Amino acid sequence: MPTRKKKRTRINPGPILVLAILVVLVTGILYSPLTSISRATVEGARTADKNTIGGILGDLNRIPWIKVNPKWVESQVMRIQSVDHATYSQNIFGRGHLVVAYREPVARIRSSRLVGLDASGVMFETDQLPPDLPLITRPDPARDLPLTIVSGFPSALVADLAVKARQMAPNEKLSIWFDEGGSLCLNMGTGLVILGACDDLDAKLRSLKEFLDLHPGLLAKLDSLNLTEPSHPAMTYKKARQ
Repeated sequence: MPTRKKKRTRINPGPILVLAILVVLVTGILYSPLTSISRATVEGARTADKNTIGGILGDLNRIPWIKVNPKWVESQVMRIQSVDHATYSQNIFGRGHLVVAYREPVARIRSSRLVGLDASGVMFETDQLPPDLPLITRPDPARDLPLTIVSGFPSALVADLAVKARQMAPNEKLSIWFDEGGSLCLNMGTGLVILGACDDLDAKLRSLKEFLDLHPGLLAKLDSLNLTEPSHPAMTYKKARQ
């Protein structure tokens, strides 16, 4: 018997060509400079930082949307010391959106520049600070070190002290400093509180609050109130003028 010839299956190239064309078109669009940033909205940025931020966003010009790394943009913005965090997004139509949040200062660092201290103990240069913040003087060994180096300066503890002291005496002028022996000192108006070492600060502040509640106005009349031993406050009265 004669053998049957098998029919060859012909592949229809039409759908494959259409798919290939679509892939090429989509890839071309995604990687096209036409999808690069054309307009950006920036929320929360201060006037002093707008040029810096504008330069960072300008670096995205001609970079296709698919190649934009939002984390890179955010990290560049966060190189501004006063910026706490930033969030960036961008769509395929070239619209970018940047949100900038700044550090909240709880104290001002004594310096030739304008330097703030936030609640976590981070020091940062800034263009503006509220006028009524507690003033912090770093100890001599740390006074001239860069802000990113906190060796010899318990910045987080001092920041916590600044917050709690301000809550305790919101209307007083506050300053925090270290004496020659390294003892932590707090000025509340004209009153001086010697806190000693940086340990047991919560106990020392509780003792201070009890003292202020029991003896309102007395601190200003003292030469100093020593809370090195918080359970045994020691008062030194001002010497009478001769």
